[in-house]
Amino acid sequence: FRGSEKANPTVGQKGRRETVPEWRLEVICPESRVEAVLSAMRAAHSYEEPAFDVYPLRPTPSPLGTGRIGELIGSISLAAFASIVKDKLRAPHVQVVGNLDRPVRRVAIVCGAGGELFGDAVQAQVDVFLTGEMRFHDYLTARAQDLALVLPGHFASESFVLEDLALRIKARFPELEVEPSRRESDPVIWV
Repeated sequence: FRGSEKANPTVGQKGRRETVPEWRLEVICPESRVEAVLSAMRAAHSYEEPAFDVYPLRPTPSPLGTGRIGELIGSISLAAFASIVKDKLRAPHVQVVGNLDRPVRRVAIVCGAGGELFGDAVQAQVDVFLTGEMRFHDYLTARAQDLALVLPGHFASESFVLEDLALRIKARFPELEVEPSRRESDPVIWV
């Protein structure tokens, strides 16, 4: 590098070509903070312009998608389906939108907050959309479009996977002691 006459070099002299070992520092930060990080780096660096690269990190697209669609072996009532969901997920309750006597066979499932995939469930012509939680106005839209909803709560719709995930990690890394958290609990208290 060659620092300008305005430089205040840590190593070498102004206006003279210098060769020094280089260090590489990698940082991951939210996209919204990139400018602030670059500004802080420039302010802390002893040369006019430090060398840096910014690489955006993007998740690898998955052909599998976020949710799943499946069909029950036979039709059951929405009330019976909701009861099974409540039992299997050990949920303290489930919210249901729709006629409880309605027959259910084709089911769309999204863990957590699946409201953003509601349109996909409608397009897939399922009988019921099972997800952890949605916005109230989505309930109204579902009712208007005659799509039943079963909502066991965000926590209940995700926590069931912990045991299976622990077994998979144990199988992959047998030298590790793996135990699912017993402290994790639903932050929502239903009274």
